[in-house]
Parts: sequence; C-alpha cells; structure tokens
Amino acid sequence: MAGNTSGPLRKAARGRLLAHFKAFALPLPEALLLLESDGSVLCANPAALKLLEAPEHQVQGKRVDELAVESPSQVAEYLAAWSRSSQFTVGALTWRGGSRGRMECRVEGALVQHAGGRAILLRAVPRDLAASRFVALNEKIGQLSREATIRILAEEDALRSRQHLEAVIDHSAAAVWLKDAEGRYLVINRHYQELVGESHGDVAGKTDFDLFPCDVAGALHEHDRLVLERDQSMEFEETLPHEHGNRTFLSLKFPVPDAVTGARGLGCISTDITARKRLNEQFRESQKLESLGVLAGGVAHDFNNLLTSIMGNASIALETTSPGAAAHPVIREVLQASERAAHLTRQMLAYAGKARFSVERLNLSETVRDLASLVRTSVPRNVELRLELAGGLPAVEADPGQMQQIVMNLVINGAEAVGEGQAGTVLVTTGSLYLEADAIRNEFPGEALSPGAYVFLQVHDTGAGMDEATRARIYDPFFTTKFAGRGLGLSAVQGIVREHRGSIRLSSSPGVGTTFRVLFPAVSAGQPTAAQAETRPDRSGSGTVLVVDDDDMVRRTARIMLEREGYTVITAGNGVEALEVFRRDGNRIRLVLLDLTMPVMGGEEALRQLRLLRPDVRVLLSSGYNELEVVRRFSQKGVAGFIQKPYTTARLAAKVKAALEAAS
Repeated sequence: MAGNTSGPLRKAARGRLLAHFKAFALPLPEALLLLESDGSVLCANPAALKLLEAPEHQVQGKRVDELAVESPSQVAEYLAAWSRSSQFTVGALTWRGGSRGRMECRVEGALVQHAGGRAILLRAVPRDLAASRFVALNEKIGQLSREATIRILAEEDALRSRQHLEAVIDHSAAAVWLKDAEGRYLVINRHYQELVGESHGDVAGKTDFDLFPCDVAGALHEHDRLVLERDQSMEFEETLPHEHGNRTFLSLKFPVPDAVTGARGLGCISTDITARKRLNEQFRESQKLESLGVLAGGVAHDFNNLLTSIMGNASIALETTSPGAAAHPVIREVLQASERAAHLTRQMLAYAGKARFSVERLNLSETVRDLASLVRTSVPRNVELRLELAGGLPAVEADPGQMQQIVMNLVINGAEAVGEGQAGTVLVTTGSLYLEADAIRNEFPGEALSPGAYVFLQVHDTGAGMDEATRARIYDPFFTTKFAGRGLGLSAVQGIVREHRGSIRLSSSPGVGTTFRVLFPAVSAGQPTAAQAETRPDRSGSGTVLVVDDDDMVRRTARIMLEREGYTVITAGNGVEALEVFRRDGNRIRLVLLDLTMPVMGGEEALRQLRLLRPDVRVLLSSGYNELEVVRRFSQKGVAGFIQKPYTTARLAAKVKAALEAAS
C-alpha cells in the first residue's frame, strides 16, 4: 500500500510492542488498534473489538481497508499521513457490518517508533452523541496514556536520530562549531578541526585567541559580539589562515540559548567561498574587458570611416601627382601610415568580437621596422631601443595587427622592467633557424612544433629580471607585476603565438634581465607589396553607382573616386534614403555600394528590400568587418562582392569593375 514505510516488525520487536500496547490499552474504554506500517492489524483492545462487533481472531491480521467502507486509495492516504508523524493526525473512517450497520468514526493515527521497527497507533471514536460524551470524559486520561507510551517507545529512536545528526554535521562540507557564552568552543566538526589543525579534544574549552593570530581572533570575536548583542543570526565574510594560504569563509552565526541555564551561546556554519571569490573577481575583470570591447568596436567603426576618407583622398592625390614632385613621397607616407592604422582598427574590431583576424604573408623584420617610430614614442627616454633586424627573412603567415601587438607588448614590458630613472636597453632581434626533431624534443618539450624552418623575434631587456615565482605566473590572465597594471598583456601574447602555431620561450633571473624569444613557422621568402596587390591595367568603367553610407566624408570620398574612373554617382545616407532613390532611379543604377552599419535602416535590411524591388540588383557590400566574416554571413544572399574599409581608389575601382563584369 502507499502508506508502507518499512517492512514488518521483527519478532522480538513485535513482542515488546504488543506487551506495551496491552499494558495500557486493554483497560481503556476507547477503541485502540495497533497496526503494521502496511495497515495490517497487530492487536485491538476490547473497546475496538466491541466497536467492530467482531472477535479478535477475525480482526487480527486484517488490513484496515478490509474493515472500512472507504476505498483502498483513501485508506492508503491516511496510512501515509499517520506514518510520517508521531503527532496524532485526524481522519474519518466508516466500519463495515455489525448489528448497527455501518459505523462512522472519527479516527486519529500516529507513528510509534521502537527499537527494531515502526507501527501505527489508531484511535477510533464513534460519531454518535452518547459515544462522544463517553469519549470526552476519558479524553484526558487517554491522551496522557498515549503520550507516555509514545515517549517511551521513541527514546531509542531519539538517540539514534541524534547519532545520525552528529554524523551528518561531522561530514558536512561546511565548518560547523558551537561556543558557550564566554566564547569557548564546545563542539567542532571535522572540517573545522582540519582548518584549525587540532583535534576536537584539544580545541574544546579554548577561544579564538588561543587558536588564531590576534588580528584574526579580534575580528572573529567582534562578529560573535554583534550576534549576541542583537540576538539574531548574521552573516559575515571571514578570512582564516591555512597552511596552503588564507581561506575566505561566508559564516552564518546565530545565538544558541541554553534551556537549563538560560545563557546564550553561539553557533556557526561557515562555507568556504575562496574559489567562488576568485571566480567572481575574474568575472568582474571579464566584464571590464567586455566593456572595453564595446568601446573598441565603436571607436574602430568611426575611425575606419575617417581612414576611408584619408586613404581615399591620399590615393587620389598620389595618382594626380607626378613621381618627381616633392609631395609624392610625402603622400605615399600618408598612405602607408593609413594602412598601418587600418590594421590597428581591424585588431580593435577583432578584440570587440566583431571581426576575425586575417592572415597574410609578412616579413617580420619589416613589421618591426615599420613599428619602430611608434614604439620609440612609448619607450621612456632613459631606455635605449636597439634593433638588429635580419635581412632576407623567410615570410610567416600571420595577422599584421597581432604581430604588431606582440612587438608592442614585449618591447613596452621590457622598457618598464628597466625602471624609472635608470639607464637601460631593450634589444629587438630577428632571424631564422632550422629545428630538427631532436632539438624540438629537448628544447620545446610538450609543444606541438614540427621540424622545419622558423623565424624568430627576440626581445631582451637589461631590467631587474624575474624570480622563479614570477616566471611561473607570467602568462596567467590578470597577473601583473606593475603597480597600475591590468594584466592580459603576456597572456594575450602567448595566445597569439599559439594561434599561429608558434612557441614563446622565457629566460630570466634577478639582476640579469629578461629575454623573450618567439618562434613562427616560416613559409617562404618574400612578401607581396601593396602596390602589387592593387595594380590593374584598366580600372575605368561607366554607368550609375548608388553609394549608401551614413558618413558624409565616406560618401564624398567614394563619389570623387568613382567619378574619376568614369562612373555617375548617386549617394544616400541610410537604407531608407537608398530605397527612395532606388524607387526613383532604379532602372539606371547598375551597382549599389552598400555600407553594413547604418542608423535608421542598416545594410542587411536595405539589401533585403532592394532585392524585393529588383532581384537582379548588383550590391557591393562595404564594412570595417573582415571579409571572411561578411562572406560567411551573406554567402547565401547573392551579393556581388565585398570591400573592406578603409580602401584606396585603386582597390574600390577594381572591386566595382569586377562586380559589373561578373554581371555582364
């Protein structure tokens, strides 16, 4: 049945329980039945047999649902309720047959626990008035008898329950203790015992001042005082010393009154939150970085638009200036600086999670040389920056922005290691080498390097150097030795190196300085130049191009570029304006140069609306995002091409002409 909570009583337990029942129940005038936990009748007193109008042998062994009119499920619910509490629970049952027909009774049931088993004591009271008066006269006597019997039967179970509770507390993951009113320990569990490093017997009777340093004990004592003073439970964050470093606990302290003396002691449940606090701190740092990412994305987007205007106008100026003119090399310098700035904006977009890094073939010596002027402005005057860059290096496949980040991080870290007011040197060296399989096993154990040619970047500083403890944590996220540092620098460098299938090695000791050597797999010598990438015999074209961009400078620059190549240009500031123009002049528009990020209506929705107006419209997407990301996002939408901001006249003209030629 549903009310069954344990197996049948053992023979010895049954005998003891029946003896107790008969001793107090037989002379009582109220109907009492002793039941197995499954509802079978163990024994009934004479009053119960009289109520049921049946001899004992017909009642004993029967289940309650066989004696009652109610359904077995209803009887099972009563049994389940009675099996859960030693307090009498009220119900109602109607007994079958007898000379008086069915007998409606008010029933009360309670769980009786005894060594060796459990049973249910059931009391039935007829609902007729005469029986109710009789029951009322004997209610007090019966109640006292029942309570006394239940108390006797529950003593062993209470002892067992106390033992169970002590076992649970002792094996709890929390530190649990009790103190008296004077702050002396009475009880501590195993976890707290391990924390203080003494056995229970050694701690009993001691105070916090006997176990912890004075400053720690004073803080704990103050928390105890507040709880006792306010007579309420309170939570505190407490730090306790431990052999493996300080541990932080969230302690719930509460007053514990003594029922005998009336004095108030103190109890505590302390949960170790050291790991949780560390995770929370890392989460806060990640939130800061996420905010920086949002800021970086916004700055990069706006800066890309500025660079588009700068680079576009500079490319026009370069093409309209003769190679012998004095301004020609200056304009070329502007273009090269704009290209480097474009790499930085792509890096910012990637940091913001809005673009992927692009891989190119780079000459590491040229990358360092191009950055030299920028790096020197970031190095203190007391530090000399020296470059020893090898010529004719093999190329590496890498993202330019990430390589710049590695160089900047390592050089600036080296300069800061020298210290303020002290003369020192940061030496940057590049070169190439060939690693055999044996050298990789001996010098780079555990790293996924393959035998072959490698290009290295080495940065050495004459600073204070690092001890073993600092070297062990130098690549940990958020670890920094700087007074106002934010970490992530060398951790980010290590991540970039691993993404490029390379390796980074550290050599440092106090007073000697520090050397970082970074290896990248070499692919082949040489590096394609920007001029080679942009060379095209014939860039001119004809027809009308609709330029859609929210930045006025970008629209003006793109108009000038395309009109120089023979195109007629119409402009729009957002997707809504573009649709209005297209509805009016769509028949003569051959191509739409569409920016992706715009207010009012962005490029993606504008593309969808343009397709509804004319499914065969040619659309060239423009964005600061990386081309791989845009192609992945719009690969199924039939765009004619993509051009990444910022761009030069040659690059834009080539993209537009390629898109139109593909259409024809």
